[in-house]
Amino acid sequence: MKYLALIMALTLAGIATSVNGQTDRDYQNLENYVDSVENKMGNKADANWDKVETRYEMLKAKVDEKSDDYSDEMADKYDNLEGRYEDFKKNARQKSNDIEDQADKRLTKAEKWLAENKEKTKDNLEDTGDDLEDGWEDTEDWFSKNYDNLKEGTRKRYDDLKDKFDND
Repeated sequence: MKYLALIMALTLAGIATSVNGQTDRDYQNLENYVDSVENKMGNKADANWDKVETRYEMLKAKVDEKSDDYSDEMADKYDNLEGRYEDFKKNARQKSNDIEDQADKRLTKAEKWLAENKEKTKDNLEDTGDDLEDGWEDTEDWFSKNYDNLKEGTRKRYDDLKDKFDND
């Protein structure tokens, strides 16, 4: 009888260890994913947040299934990880929106400025050409530094304006 009790106790301990090991793996997978998102996403405007969120929710669901079994320490780690992800997502989206707003303002200003100055070229081609180059240089410098962080539509708008400027 003692032998049977010992076998049952060892079996239960093995199952508990297996469950804790899987919980640890699921948590580690989620933590690794959050780290990866933070490292690779940055503030890229063209990031596919729907895809990122879907994967995050799938990994989070696996951890949530076992969250009732967490120690207080593990529950705190999990809560901190969730907060870290949500903060990063919020900040990345805000940075993306800010840079898009700034790009839109600069493009609108550049489009207006180019249209206005294009008319001046009829009267004084040489001076206005210099003004266009000087004004365009500032815009081009800004976009060369921020191009990779812009949404595809904004990139196209800039590329179209650049082609127009280069060809006119």
